[in-house]
Amino acid sequence: MIKSDLLNQAIPVLDQKKESQLRTPKTYRKTFSVTKRNPIQIFFAFKYRILVILIILFCTPLIYASNANSPQSIEAIGYEKTFSNGIISKISKKSIGLDGDSIAQITQAIATNKSEFTFTSKIYSSQEVLQNLQGIITGEIEKAKKAPLDTIVPIPANPQLVSFLRYPKYNINVPIQYSKLQDIFQTNDKGEFIKDKNGTFIPYEENVARDGPLGVPIQRLLIDGIVHIAFTPQPGEIGNSYIVGHSSNFSTVQSNYNYILKPIEQISQPGEEFFVYDKDGRELKFRVFDTLKIDERNTSEAYKDFADRRVVTLQTSILSYCTSTVTGKYGYQPCERWLTRGELVL
Repeated sequence: MIKSDLLNQAIPVLDQKKESQLRTPKTYRKTFSVTKRNPIQIFFAFKYRILVILIILFCTPLIYASNANSPQSIEAIGYEKTFSNGIISKISKKSIGLDGDSIAQITQAIATNKSEFTFTSKIYSSQEVLQNLQGIITGEIEKAKKAPLDTIVPIPANPQLVSFLRYPKYNINVPIQYSKLQDIFQTNDKGEFIKDKNGTFIPYEENVARDGPLGVPIQRLLIDGIVHIAFTPQPGEIGNSYIVGHSSNFSTVQSNYNYILKPIEQISQPGEEFFVYDKDGRELKFRVFDTLKIDERNTSEAYKDFADRRVVTLQTSILSYCTSTVTGKYGYQPCERWLTRGELVL
């Protein structure tokens, strides 16, 4: 009877104790037990949680400093899709052309796309990106304008072509001959340049009746291709590099290049591209930005200075019945020139 009474008294107490334990939160019990551990034990007990926290703290700034938080991309002048930071990378590596046309195409691509793009750790609107890119590209162009050609287009170890012009649209492929000043200006028997009363060098004047069609040194060079004029910059250098070629020649002159530039006479247009392979074998791509017809004596326009641009001018003659401003005679002759001007694409 006594045992039964004790048991009856103990059961409620046990139930109450069990219920109290059940109400005690697990986290509380865990925390309570942790307080009995030293810091090293705590670290090893929670090492995975601590590691996750450290990774999050470390990676979050990197994620926001990259393009990972920018799901949008743009199409930049025909290249593969790229994030905004990628465009800057392409510009710095010169894989995007830095001429005026490319700026227009890049900015147009951004203006068309209404998304947001990422620059470092900030998010800019498309209009701000447009302004930033214009500034970056303009800065790169200004630096490239003054840089030596070797730093822009390195000399190839194994050049494919040397001293050569290719104009793919018109299937023009022709060697380039480089003239000397002695081929342009008259010299005496000692090889000294002859000057007029004003101290100016006297150029050779064509006199076919007296000297024949090959009486002028430049005409002899034209037998073997087109000719770079000696007193102008080399192709790819800053300024106006001037190259002349035949659109027609005397039938008595035997040459494979008598009509080599005929296809572009009064036909070439801005936007076309041609390639010059210089003396060192660099492949230099030029994009045509201007074509025009001038009088044969308009040397100021022909040799126009381009102080901050890398220009190549291709000149060919236009034959017609006219009165020559050189000889004063009327006949079927080249009284006008056709100029095709291209700028180096970096």
